[in-house]
Amino acid sequence: MPLTSPTDQTTGVSLSLRLTILSVFLIMLLVTVVAIMANNHQKNVTQARILMNQLVDQVMQTTVMTTDAFMAPADRLARISGSLWREELLSPDNRDRVERYAIEVLKTHPQLAMVNVGDEHGNFLMPKRMPDGTIATKIVERAPASPFTMWKYRDLQGRVARVVRTEGVDYDPRTRPWYRGAKDARGLFRTAVYLFYTDGQPGITISYPVFGRAGDLAGVVGLDVELVGLSDFLRNLWGERAGTVFLLDREGRIVAHPHLTRDTAPTQPLTRARTSLLKPEEELAYEAAHRDPSGESGVSTPQGTYFAEIRPLTSEQKSAWQVVVIAREEDFLASVRETNRLAAIISLGVALLALAAATRLSRSIADPIRALTRDADRISQLDLEDRPLPRSFIWEVRQMADAMAHMRTGLRAFRRYVPERLVRQLIQMGQDARVGGELREVTIMFTDVEGFSPLAESMDPQELLGQLSQYLAELTEIIHAHGGTVDKYLGDGMMILWGAPLPQADQADRACQTALCCKRRVAELNAAWEAEGRPVFRTRFGIHTGRAVVGNIGSESRMDYTAVGDSVNVAARLQEVNKEHGTTILISQATRERCQKQFDLRLMGEVEVRGRRQTLAVFELQ
Repeated sequence: MPLTSPTDQTTGVSLSLRLTILSVFLIMLLVTVVAIMANNHQKNVTQARILMNQLVDQVMQTTVMTTDAFMAPADRLARISGSLWREELLSPDNRDRVERYAIEVLKTHPQLAMVNVGDEHGNFLMPKRMPDGTIATKIVERAPASPFTMWKYRDLQGRVARVVRTEGVDYDPRTRPWYRGAKDARGLFRTAVYLFYTDGQPGITISYPVFGRAGDLAGVVGLDVELVGLSDFLRNLWGERAGTVFLLDREGRIVAHPHLTRDTAPTQPLTRARTSLLKPEEELAYEAAHRDPSGESGVSTPQGTYFAEIRPLTSEQKSAWQVVVIAREEDFLASVRETNRLAAIISLGVALLALAAATRLSRSIADPIRALTRDADRISQLDLEDRPLPRSFIWEVRQMADAMAHMRTGLRAFRRYVPERLVRQLIQMGQDARVGGELREVTIMFTDVEGFSPLAESMDPQELLGQLSQYLAELTEIIHAHGGTVDKYLGDGMMILWGAPLPQADQADRACQTALCCKRRVAELNAAWEAEGRPVFRTRFGIHTGRAVVGNIGSESRMDYTAVGDSVNVAARLQEVNKEHGTTILISQATRERCQKQFDLRLMGEVEVRGRRQTLAVFELQ
């Protein structure tokens, strides 16, 4: 009767009992620690939000009061000037009186840059503060007979130093936004932020319409307010702490910022002032807060974790200006983090003690089972001699030891009734390690890109795919040119075979030469990528020669030609050992012995390979 093979128990993933116990314990410990750390992190975030909100509230209140104090005089002066005009106490017909009044307003209010007075006939008077501190007055007179434009330039003492008159007019106040806005609003009006023509400073115009006694519009008074003073205030308010505070208008342009000064403001176009003034981490925090107005979205950067709050300046200006406060979490959680650090140290100490206890427990369980396993191996070789078995406090282990003793007794009796060779066949039957393949000597090389995971997180996926495809294509071409077979692509790495599917007497030489060519080609690629501002790929290679099962592995519907066995694991481990030694190419003693050519090798010593009891001599291929 033909014998059938039992299920092969050596395939698949298998772990030792001791490792399994330690793994389960470590997983449970890790879950516990992660839960505790997550809870502490949530408390930290809550504490950070409280401190952040307190800072935001304080900054908000101070900013609102200061901004109101900064802008209120211009609001009041615009209304007062309009009232004086309406009551004919400050008539535009008396240009000298209006000019003297406007000059006094500029002298007593340094935040004002100019005073604009225009009427419905298109006449215009504008005293303005010049960059050198003097005052110049522009007068536009649309007299029917001889319209003209005149500039009166005064010195620092206020005396008229020069008068320039030109015939004709090129400016109509009635077309300006400050004039039209006040006219349409029929009350106080504020323009959007813009750069003043004379000195390039950011500012706004506050205007107020003047209506005659009959209700018809007589003209508009406008006051230009420079916003650099608000930036000076914010700079003093925020101090030297990380982060910043600034004001935005409705278009998202910066109104005031600590880094805006009278010297730097003209160099910052309003259309890109925010990205020009904010640091990268501050811009990331602002974008996160813009997407999530709740302020719960922090941004982790190498400089720390940043949070941002965006709020309307006042209820009246909800659709106009906003206050943005960006702060670093670490500035508020120094004491909390120190407490957490101490707690982490204590937890680590407790965890190490618990791990030591778990190790002792796992050894007391695993050692007797390992002894029973060795005894079972001897039984499989029909070594049925009685030996003392270790005793254990685990009831199931004791039962297993007793069952092993009974099996040995039964096999000794069974061996008396049938030939011993048949008994061996019955015990060892069906363990065919060559199903679907054959055992042969091959040379295996593994490659891997150092630090690829964090690199992949920082790159655009399409750019990463293009660069990785170029890299793999270049290396694959070299491998094929040296007779290698790419077994599989492992993400950013590869597994390559020599000696399969066709035998190659010089397989070790081919593998070493391939690694050197790939190393040179990667260096050339990295040089080109670095010149283009792209990240570089630092590649590691591991080469080992040994016996492995090579053939088709899989199922009837899908199979894969590959090599499996300890030799494959050794090659993969050699690639990883590069990281420990700071090397690029490592080969095993077995590969070195099979090389027919002379290569520049340097002995790196003995290394341990997972799954092997003996250490392995490795060499750096230079």
